[in-house]
Amino acid sequence: MRVPRFAAHVVAIVVIAVLVTPVVAQEWPSSTVRVVVPYAAGGPVDVPARLLIERLAAQTKGVFILENRPGAGGSIGLQAVVQAAPDGGTLLLTTSSVTMVPTIYPKLAFDPLRDLTSISLVTEVPISLAVRAASPFRDLADLIARAKAEPGKYTFGSGGVGTGNHLAGELLKKLAGIDLLHVPFRGVAPALTALYAGDIDMLFASTVETVSHARDRRVRVLGVGSPQPMPELPDSPAIGDLVPGYVATNWYGLFGPRGLPAGVLTRLQAELPKAGADPALKEKAAALGMTMILLPADALRARIEAEVPRWKQIIPDIGLKVE
Repeated sequence: MRVPRFAAHVVAIVVIAVLVTPVVAQEWPSSTVRVVVPYAAGGPVDVPARLLIERLAAQTKGVFILENRPGAGGSIGLQAVVQAAPDGGTLLLTTSSVTMVPTIYPKLAFDPLRDLTSISLVTEVPISLAVRAASPFRDLADLIARAKAEPGKYTFGSGGVGTGNHLAGELLKKLAGIDLLHVPFRGVAPALTALYAGDIDMLFASTVETVSHARDRRVRVLGVGSPQPMPELPDSPAIGDLVPGYVATNWYGLFGPRGLPAGVLTRLQAELPKAGADPALKEKAAALGMTMILLPADALRARIEAEVPRWKQIIPDIGLKVE
């Protein structure tokens, strides 16, 4: 039986596609891979990102470099990746703030599901409320009572306007019925310096940033944003125990530009679980108060689908100025 010429061409194309995809997966990374972190060096995203790319480099024998592109709540680095060539040479490791950008910066016309390729839900980290060791606040109840008695007197710092840490502070203001003044910084490191100096009264930051300081007794963590207390911070209750409905966690996701080749995505999906199972990586992550979960792309997309509409309701409601 003769195969029609058109049908033969279709068969040939399908066969070529089947043969080529594994080859692309095997060859990546054939050149340097730039992993953009849209926050300052040494911060809560930067540190686990370095751990992860070190492991990926060892597994794939590739060259990975981390590029910090901080500013505008992570949107500067985000734009750099959106505009990058979708060839596997540029990836993005960012936080759940990627779901807040469409509401905070509507002029960007950014849609994380449309403009990025979801790769992996890397980890989830609670946000914590920290004060300096010598702070007069005895505990969270005392802080709330004082803030109610003197509205607008106390300040809280964050790593920048529109970050998850900033919105965690705004959410506490709303749910606890208190008035705090937000003081944004270019990253959490300078905010911690300001906390130590007494320039701000409290700080909302990822537990990745506060666990070591709490262990060294340089700060006291009055509460965490996870539904349950954390083993790494046994003296810090869940804020939701005192303020009903309060949950503030920050997840990290790995993305590529829109149109990332299927072969690259396939290779990453194969390598990331291996990285997560590495005992050394687990140990280093645990020391930071985090677990590398490295769930597949559908888990990351599900988070985005749930949180973009959620923040579109919450952000205007808490009075955050939309630009």
